Parts: sequence; structure tokens; C-alpha cells
Amino acid sequence: MWKRPVPKPAFVEIGLFAVKTRMDALIYFWICAGGALITFPLCVYLLSFFLNESLITGICVGLFCSSFLGAAALWYWVCIRWMDHNKQW
Repeated sequence: MWKRPVPKPAFVEIGLFAVKTRMDALIYFWICAGGALITFPLCVYLLSFFLNESLITGICVGLFCSSFLGAAALWYWVCIRWMDHNKQW
């Protein structure tokens, strides 16, 4: 029997705005996840050793910056999982 598709929640509509395919969403996910992993040590290095700031400043700024990319990666992952679960690609 045919079932009516489940409407997309707002977080999926916003998270996958202008993303047409699953492959595009996965590319964005991996860019954000990789960026989050690279941003932290890069901020610590640049601030602490290159600009002579304190180590705690480098760690705090690195955590702050990488947390935004990590949150974006998590949001993409949740949206991808929702779309896969509801077969709406």
C-alpha cells in the first residue's frame, strides 16, 4: 500500500537548503568534519607559537572555532540520517 511521504522537519529543510543529492551533503559533511579537526591544532600553533600568545588562548580560540565546524558537521550528519531513514532523496 502506498504511504504519504513524511513532511521534512524545519531542521532538515534549513540544513539541506540548496543541497540536491546525498553525495553533495556527504561532501559538505566531510569538509566540515575535516575542517573541525584541522582548525584546532592550526589555531593553537598559529596563536601560541607564531603570534606569541599564551597557550591557553590558542587552545580556547581553537576549541571555539572548531566547535562551529563540528556543530555544522553534526547537523549535516543528522539531516543525512533523517533523509535516509525516510527515503526522501
